[in-house]
Amino acid sequence: MKKKYQLALCAMTLANAALAGEMGPSSLVNQGFFVGIGGSYNSVSLNNQSIYGKGVNNAYLGPILTSSGSASGYSNPFYQTQTLFSPHGQAGYSRYFNDGVNFWGIKFSYDYLDTHFSDNNMTIEQAGSNYNEITGATTYFTGNYAVESVQTSVNHELLLLAYIGHSFNKHCSVYLGAGPSLLGMQSNIYHLIGYADYDGMPGTDISGAPVNLSKSMWEWGGAGQIGVTYAVNTSWYLDFNYTYARVPKNTIKYVSPFTNQIGPDHLVGTSYINPSQGATVQSFGVSVNKIFQGV
Repeated sequence: MKKKYQLALCAMTLANAALAGEMGPSSLVNQGFFVGIGGSYNSVSLNNQSIYGKGVNNAYLGPILTSSGSASGYSNPFYQTQTLFSPHGQAGYSRYFNDGVNFWGIKFSYDYLDTHFSDNNMTIEQAGSNYNEITGATTYFTGNYAVESVQTSVNHELLLLAYIGHSFNKHCSVYLGAGPSLLGMQSNIYHLIGYADYDGMPGTDISGAPVNLSKSMWEWGGAGQIGVTYAVNTSWYLDFNYTYARVPKNTIKYVSPFTNQIGPDHLVGTSYINPSQGATVQSFGVSVNKIFQGV
């Protein structure tokens, strides 16, 4: 009952311990290597999103190049936020400065997020021109890429944080940390087809059969964390923290060659599809940690 009472008053202790004169690390607030497991409640958001599409193609009549053209444009897909609970693990090392009340440390943490975002039945508007190699004439046209689904997943979050903190009494301490973040992400584009006005025929399938595109990537960013710890005994403590992690806007560059036959014309071209987005993860975490003293 006493421990529950102390835990409930930990926040009050942090506010008035300095005024009350409770200073110095006690037998319960220890230093050394630690490992911890727990869980976190996360809010994952995609931001600064856009998707660029460009198609380039040459038309041949037998071996003769008859025309060449290109078109490009942008679309702004979904902006979404998802919330979820995830397992959390951490490990690190902490040590006091000259046996005082202030300490430093470093820790590595991992969260399995497994979040998935999708925008279905979207289009990437296109505008471009075509040059007739025989007549020397240039014509202008419009079109679009039709996409059944554009998907982004944020699967893994890894943090490496250096931190400093202060112990108020034998149970409670606070700390503030910062360092690099690394997000494991996945991009998928399903059923991509390029359409355009071709020889006066609007909505002509230029790129042929639909294609699927996929890529996994690891994106670097930065993170900050603020936390409160509560020592249960000399070997175990609870860690409560809030973390803000962000990776800047990154671009995935897909290159998809295609061939297609339209009447007597044989088309040879390439689709360049570049989705871009940043990501933000906010987490409230709780973990139970084991200290290995004297290691």
